Amino acid sequence: MNLNDGVGLNRVQGGVMNGCTLGLNWYLNNNVKLQFNYVYDQRSDLPPGVIEGSTRGFGTRMQFLY
Repeated sequence: MNLNDGVGLNRVQGGVMNGCTLGLNWYLNNNVKLQFNYVYDQRSDLPPGVIEGSTRGFGTRMQFLY
């Protein structure tokens, strides 16, 4: 995703963000599902003085159907 926009004083220099998400669904039975997600994002092409970096995250969810 390109977070840069505009010119001159109205310029926004948010950089460029690339990311990857992996997901896994586990169906325990007809009524219960577990979901696992891993997210990796990396930001680059930033203005001088701003440090480039990356983030990683892990999430879980549980769904019940009754």
